Amino acid sequence: MAKTMKAAVVRTLGQPLAIEEVPVQAISMSIRQILKSREIICVVPDSRKARAVKACIEGKISPLAPASILQTHPAVTVFLDNESSALLEHLP
Repeated sequence: MAKTMKAAVVRTLGQPLAIEEVPVQAISMSIRQILKSREIICVVPDSRKARAVKACIEGKISPLAPASILQTHPAVTVFLDNESSALLEHLP
């Protein structure tokens, strides 16, 4: 993985993490390929993701919220922490 990509990963995670700790390789999948999965498990921690979680779970399916397409899949499990779920209005 290129050094600029590793730096982006470190910024996105928001965790105290040295660039050397970021994996050298990663897997990238298209939404189309993900939707072919029999089951999808999505883990979303951190308050910085709360708006995206709300848009994807309670909003309409939209390219502005790419994960919102998961609403169409029959077997999706989403794990959220208190911070990432803070803006949801309809908690199970």
